[in-house]
Formats: sequence, C-alpha cells, structure tokens
Amino acid sequence: MSSQELNRRVIWLTSTAGLALTLYLGLPAQAFAEEREPDPAVVVAQQAQVPPADAAAEEEEEEIETLIVTGFRQSLTNAIANKRRADIIIESISAEDLGRLPDVSVAEALARLPGVASQRTDGQSSAINIRGISQNLVFATLNGREQVTQNGNRSVEFDQYPSELLAGADVYKSPKASLIEGGLAGTVELKTLRPLDRDKRSFSVNVRGSYNDRANEILDANSLGYRVSGSYVDQFAEDRIGVSIGYARLVQPDVSVRFVGFDYAGRSRDFNADGLTDNPSFGFETEQQGGRNIRDGVFGTFQVKPNSVFEWTTDFFYSRFQTDSVGRGVRVIGTQEVNGTNTVVTNPTVAGRALIGGNFARNIGAPTLAGGGFGLTIQGINDDQRDRNNLFTLGSQAKFTFDRLTLSGDFTWSRAESTFANEVSAILPIVAQSAPVTSGNGNFPTAPVLGTNTSVQILLRGVDLPQVAFGQDLTDRNLHRLARFGVFPFENEDRLFAFRGDANYRFDSFISSIDFGVRYSTRDASQFRESADFGNDAGFFQFAETPLPPIQLTEANSSIQCFRGAFAAAGFPCFIAVNDPRGLVEAQLGGPVVPDQDQGFTRNDTFIVSEDVIAGYIQANLDTAVFGGVRLTGNVGLRVVRTEQSSFNQEVEAVTGQGSVGRSYTQFLPSGNFNFQLGENDVLRLAASRAISRAPIGQLGGGVGVGFSVANNRLEGGGGGNAGLLPFLANQGDISYEHYFGKTGIFSFALFYKNIESFIVSEEDEAFDFLAAGLLPLLSDTNLALFAAAEVGPNPPGVVGRFNGPGNGQGGFVRGLEIAATGSASFLPGAWSGLGATLSYSYTDSQINFEAGNSGETLVLPLPGLSNHVFNANLFYEWAAFSNRVGIRYRTNFISPQIGINQQLPFTNSELVIDYQASYKFPDTSPLKGFTLLAQANNLTDEPVRTFFGSEAQTGTLQFFGRQFFFGASYTF
Repeated sequence: MSSQELNRRVIWLTSTAGLALTLYLGLPAQAFAEEREPDPAVVVAQQAQVPPADAAAEEEEEEIETLIVTGFRQSLTNAIANKRRADIIIESISAEDLGRLPDVSVAEALARLPGVASQRTDGQSSAINIRGISQNLVFATLNGREQVTQNGNRSVEFDQYPSELLAGADVYKSPKASLIEGGLAGTVELKTLRPLDRDKRSFSVNVRGSYNDRANEILDANSLGYRVSGSYVDQFAEDRIGVSIGYARLVQPDVSVRFVGFDYAGRSRDFNADGLTDNPSFGFETEQQGGRNIRDGVFGTFQVKPNSVFEWTTDFFYSRFQTDSVGRGVRVIGTQEVNGTNTVVTNPTVAGRALIGGNFARNIGAPTLAGGGFGLTIQGINDDQRDRNNLFTLGSQAKFTFDRLTLSGDFTWSRAESTFANEVSAILPIVAQSAPVTSGNGNFPTAPVLGTNTSVQILLRGVDLPQVAFGQDLTDRNLHRLARFGVFPFENEDRLFAFRGDANYRFDSFISSIDFGVRYSTRDASQFRESADFGNDAGFFQFAETPLPPIQLTEANSSIQCFRGAFAAAGFPCFIAVNDPRGLVEAQLGGPVVPDQDQGFTRNDTFIVSEDVIAGYIQANLDTAVFGGVRLTGNVGLRVVRTEQSSFNQEVEAVTGQGSVGRSYTQFLPSGNFNFQLGENDVLRLAASRAISRAPIGQLGGGVGVGFSVANNRLEGGGGGNAGLLPFLANQGDISYEHYFGKTGIFSFALFYKNIESFIVSEEDEAFDFLAAGLLPLLSDTNLALFAAAEVGPNPPGVVGRFNGPGNGQGGFVRGLEIAATGSASFLPGAWSGLGATLSYSYTDSQINFEAGNSGETLVLPLPGLSNHVFNANLFYEWAAFSNRVGIRYRTNFISPQIGINQQLPFTNSELVIDYQASYKFPDTSPLKGFTLLAQANNLTDEPVRTFFGSEAQTGTLQFFGRQFFFGASYTF
C-alpha cells in the first residue's frame, strides 16, 4: 500500500469516527443541559424562581461542571467563549494556563483552527495560510500592536513566538474599522497575560526533554534537546498593581535528510523520438542537514489600575531564534547541458515532455569547450546555513474610563534583525592543477582540470525517492579536493514606531457606542548583501573572481559520511564532509575571507524601504432588537489610510544618482459586521468589508532600472523591485452560522468570498505608468536626455511604457466554505464522559492564476498557499487526572516557494501530520499537588515535505525531518 493511500485511509477512518462522535454529541440537546451557558439575564430570572428544594441539585450541577472542564477541555471552553462573545468572525485558541499550550510554537497551535493551514520549514510549522491565501497577506499583532518581521518580508514567522509565553491567540477573518489594516487573508492577534486578570499569585515551571529519531543519521546533529519555561504572576497594593514575567528556552535538533530536484531548463531536443522536444532539468542535490535550533523568549507586563478611571499597562516581548546548521552532501548540475558537446545522455526516460531519467556523463575535463556549456558537474557540498533572528517589541498604553467616555493612547516600538551566513563550498575531482587550454570564458588560463569519467544514473519516481547510481567513488580523498568557497550573507533589519489614540463613547440606543481614533506609524526595513567567492566549481559559478588552489582533504580535516535507510537503498552515496571549509580556505589564502559589494547583484539586493502611514477610523457599535425581538450586535465603520512609501537602492543610485523613489496612495476601507442572536444558542453572522495587504518589502526594494528606447519610442524598465506597487486590494463578504451546546460544544458553518481587485504578480506590463509609480527619477542622464528630446518631437511617447517585474496585475476571486464541530461526551456515564473531539473542514477555490515556467513549460498555477481541501481534527480523552489528545492535520496540494539554485515555485504534495500528547496532573489531595507529567510526540509518521514541478513525475523536494518526542513535567503553585 502506498503512503498516499495509507494517508487517505487514515483520514477517512479518523474523520468518519470523529464526525460521527461529534454529530452524536450534538443531537440530544438535553444531554448538554448541565453545560449550557445561558444569557446572564435569563440566569438572574431563573435564580429568582428556583425553589429551595432545587438548590442542592443546582450546586451539584456546578460541581460537575468544575470537575469536567479542565485540561484541554478548559482551553476549548475559553476559546469557544471568545468566539461567542466576538463582534466579528474569529477563531480562537486559549491556554488552560500560562505555559500549557502544548505546541512548540504558536504556529502549531494556530494550525488546529478551521480555515487555517501551516507550512513547515525544517520540520516545524512557521508560516500560516488563512482561507487559502499565503502568509504574505496575513497580518499579525501582539496585544493589538503591529509586528515587524526579521525575514526581509512582511510574513510573520510564528515559530519566533514560544507558545509557553502566550495566553492565547485570535484569528480575525472579517475586519472592522478599529483593527489595524493589512490582513487581506486575515489578522492574527497574539495575546500575552494581563496580571490583573488573575485573582492570585502564581508561579509555574515547565521542563521537557526531547529526542529526534533521525538525528543520529547526521554528522552535525544531536538527538537530544529540551524545553524549559517559567512564569511569575502577582498582584500588589490590593490588586491595583500587577506584574507578570515569563521566560522560555528551546534547544532542539535541526534535522532533515532531503533530495532536491532543480527546475527544468526549457525544451532541449526530442529524447524519445515522439516528434516533440523535451525538457531536461538543471540537476539535483541530496543533502543531510544537521545542527540545532535555539530559541529564547522573554515577556513582561507591568499593569497599574489605582481606581476605576485610570489604567496603565506596559509590556515587552523579546525573542531570539538561532539556527546552527550545516548542509552536507552531493550536488549534480549540468544535466541540461545535453544540448552541447560536453555532456551526453543515454537511455533517456521521458514523462510527458520532461526528461526524468537517464545515464548522464561528462566527456571532457574543465575548462570546458567554448560554446559547449559547462558540462555535467558532481560536487561535494558543505554549506553553512547559520541564521540569527532577534525580535523586540515594547508597548505602553494609558487608558481613562469615565461614565460614558473611554480614552486611550498607545505607543509601539518594535525592531527585528536577522543574519544569514549563506556559506557554500564545492569539492571536485581534480586530475590536474592547471589546464593546457584557456577556459571557455577566458578568466583563468591555468584553472584546475576535472576528471572526464564523471557520470550519474538517475530515475525520478514522482513523490517517492528517485533511484540514483554514481559512476565514481565520491569518498576518494586522493582525487577530490576543496576547489571552491563562497560567502553570500544577508542582513535584514525592520524597525517600527507607532502611536495610536482611541476613544469610545457609550449611548443608550440601538448604537451602543461609537469608536473613533487615529494611528501613525513609520517603518524602515533594510536588506544588506555582500559576497566573496574563491576558486572554481566548474558549474553554475564556473570560475569565481579570485583563484583558489584546490585544497587537499585528509582524515584530519574531513570525514566520510553516508546516507542511511531508504536513501541508501535508493543508491544515495557516501561523500566527504569537510570539518571547517572556511578555516581551510583562510589558511590557504593566508588571511581572512572578507565579503564586499564588488558584485553588482549584491548592490541590487541592498535596499531600504520606508513607509509612513496615517490612518483614521470611526465605528458605530450596534446592540438592538430587530425582526420582532432578534438581538442584533456588531459594528459599521470606515477606516481611511494614507500610505507614503519609498525605496532606496544602492545600485540604482550608483547609475542614476537618484536612489530613492516611491509613491503615495489613499485607501478607503469600509466594513460592516452584523450578528443576529437567533436563539439562546444560535448566532448568524454577516460581514462585508474592503481590505488591503501591502506589497512584500523585497518587491518594493529590489533593484530596478528605467531606460528610454529610441527604436520603440517609449520608456522601458524592469528588475527585481518596484517602489510604485499598490497594495493587494479585495472586497469581501462572509456569512457564518454558529450553534452552541454547553461550554465545550459548537457547530459552525461559514461561506466566504473575496473579490481581489489588485494582485501583485511578476510579469511584463505593456502599459505601465512610470510617472504614477514614481520611477521617472531612475532615468540616467543619457536616457533622460533622449526622453526629453522625444517629448518635444512630432510623436511624444508619454509616460506609459513597458515594465518587466513585479506589478499590480488583474485579480479574481477566492471563495470557499468552512465546517467545524466541537463536542464532548459529558452526558455518557463514568469514564466515557471524558471523550471529545474537534473537527474542521475547509474548501477553497480561486480564479486567480499566474504563469510560471519552472517545469520547462509555461504553466498556469493557482495562488501560493491555496489548498483546495484542509482537514483538522483533535480527538481527546480526559478523565480524572489523566488527559491525552491526538491531533491530525491534512491539506491537499498547494504552491509554495522553495530554494534550489534560485527560488522556485513547485507544488507541495498533500500532507498528513499526526501529533500526540498525554499528561497526568496530580490531584490536590496528593503530596505532589501542582505537578503535571507530560509526554508528547510530533509528526508520528515522519511525514515528509514532497514537492513537484507541474506534474508529480517532475520531482522537486523530498525532505524528511524525523519524529520528535518530548517528556517532562510542569509545576504550578
């Protein structure tokens, strides 16, 4: 049975069983009567009518509720209450207590919610998609404050936030005017603890050891790790002052074993004699990545509430995420060179129009013959992928509450930084130190010569491991030497200062209150890139700028590593792992490796993007009766946003003397949310709004050039950035029905539709307005003179021309439905009452498509991040002190960027991730009162990430991360 078939059967069984359970729980409404959460006014009326004889029964019922609503069920109770009280459409997660969210990061916790799916990076959920829309269009706030990012983009990396330090999170699916704009897909509101919300002092400690069952296969990985956290919450001065502080540390293996197929180079020739030209790929690599992740997180809150009028809250959050990881293995490039004279292929295998297999051989040493391509190259790789990320957010709010008026002022200061080492090396079979002929590009007449017996046999097998066989021993230190070393580091910084003032005035009418306010923010995001490159890799970087005599490898400076398990069975080879490539190169050169910006691409990739935003809003909050007594709540409002954006690029400034360009725009964002209380336990929600998400920072800031074509009599330009981009823009509507039963029971059904008017794509725009985009200053003096002369000629060209790069293309729709159910079996007798389940299913469809050529063909691809089907389930059982939960996440194919030689856009295959958690909480009568024992297993089936280009036959990435196990205890007093 294939893994996909097994996945489908597991999903069918669990979903069928869980759905049957939940529906069964939902049918007998009276069975949940003891957990029903009625309207407070009804409670008062009922209490007035309760005879004394019923008091004992009522007290017993309350005791039963107190007993059963604990653990995971308690977190569900809190989350359902949040959803029920909300004036907009939301999903919610809530911690039973601080430090008790079980997930490694908040991304894992968010992925359990309806309509939310996660994307895994290095085995951990990091980015999330909401309603089939990618992470770039997901906005995030912490305690209501905008969050900057450390990745040179806008997508928040949620694995930066330890789940142990969060009290909960809400996902806003429909906006309202008082919310900060920016979440076209949705807004994630992360929440830390407010100490005055607690009624007593508490201190908790959480310690867990971890084990990864694949780490022992990899040189640089340790199987063991740990998680520790602690928090302290207290109140002083008769509960007028509150303090909370928490710390969390994660140390765990960074582990993956992977095959990466590179994209396809375009049609080459007819390999199978069917009369059609076929597409070879650029090559592949297979790699073991090992190291460790270290994350430290700290939060603190100081809260003062001396009286009912004034409240002051200051809080901070700091997170440092450090990855020490090295990728080691073998890279094969040049398989597309079968068109030239330096590489041959025999026994080709074609699927569709893609060359997916054959015996490839290099028939000439390096330097290669001019015009023949660089030829097949097999390299040993040892790539340093160290990454450092820091995030700090500080915020303070003063709030004044009078009889009918509430005023508040809030400021935010946030900064994020990241550094990515990006050091690469190549080990090559060197048969001579100098070449008898000049190289194809003429750089180094005495470049080292590669052996001519280089060959590899490969047969791709779709989303399963390919079969490979190498024609030479890649562990021969007498032949293989360190021949090339390069460093291409990235440094990113993102800074934000924001201030907002808000007011709320309450009425005694159908408009219960009015909110209005203003917000100002200024944000600067920068990227800085350098490079240094030495030696020869006889491939993609055929000859680096600076010579490097090949370095002899020995047992002292290297070791022999081998693939194991399924990879070894598929023919993946043993290879040489270099202990310290940089140290060997610096010793050979007699000095340190110092990167610089001599290469043009480093200056193109260096930029500063600035944004100044001022927004104002007014929002009327509703609370009235309509249609003969149906209670209507919600809000109607308008948010007006003025954005001024600019980009400064180093390379552009060097060419034109004018490095800073940009534009301004104003958006009007109306919204309405209407909640009809159809009965005691039924809510119908309708929402309509207009939403934006600003362009990714990298697309605003990359290098771009503008010239004037005399031949075409028009402006022409293009590049990696466009400071004139307008935001993504959508009109959207939602309808949601919610039925509540008890405190832990809910069934919900939702439909949504987003009409996206503007969607940013990379394409050739024949009618691009250079003036409106603010790019005219990028004309060089020469082109400016040509343009000026044409403007006064007989046929002036105007400011509309051709632009090749990111632009605002046509949009389309995104639509879908969501079904979710949560229930517990509290009506069953005895231990059976501890059963429960949460289930959700979402379907998303889109008319928005874009073109990409990674498969060798120009394909029309769906939105990145969009899975047509997403299924989440949590099956839990709690009885007395024991609790356990099985979590299941499934999503179908979706587009997701991956890095090969360059960024690629393959499909990610459908995936099923299963987690398990168990705990035992010692009762209050035990000497170990306050202690809880914990056990957790993540990714129980070692589900890999599998990607492909166009069709499954064109294998992309196959990446395995191992199973992660945690064992530990927590103590609270």
